[in-house]
Amino acid sequence: MKHPELHIPRALVDDWDPKSFQYYKGLTRAQSTMLLHCRTEFIGLNHFLHGRNLATSAACSCGHSKQTVFHMFVQCEDLRAARIQLRSRLGHTDFKRLMTEEGAVVSDWAITFFNLSQFVWPRLDSQFRT
Repeated sequence: MKHPELHIPRALVDDWDPKSFQYYKGLTRAQSTMLLHCRTEFIGLNHFLHGRNLATSAACSCGHSKQTVFHMFVQCEDLRAARIQLRSRLGHTDFKRLMTEEGAVVSDWAITFFNLSQFVWPRLDSQFRT
């Protein structure tokens, strides 16, 4: 699946109303933080960091030109095996649904596999930890 060129973060596509809070209901602090980062795409992945001169390249370690949330969940070759775990847990890897349903599973997966340093300790409690 190709990432749309004129991409708008999921948090900006959906209406901000009381329903929005339901995405985060019952999540731990780390899970809700990760889900918010994924939905807004203000996250420590190279594409975001490079746009702020905080990374030397926007590229992913797999060689793709943009390390984005979409890329990590849907395209990244380095996460192919991890994505199989996610698909077996949820029955899909549809990006829109990932950002609006099953927040605990999606955020745990990102905490485990995005390898962001701020989530070192929460990673120990992830349901995807091996």
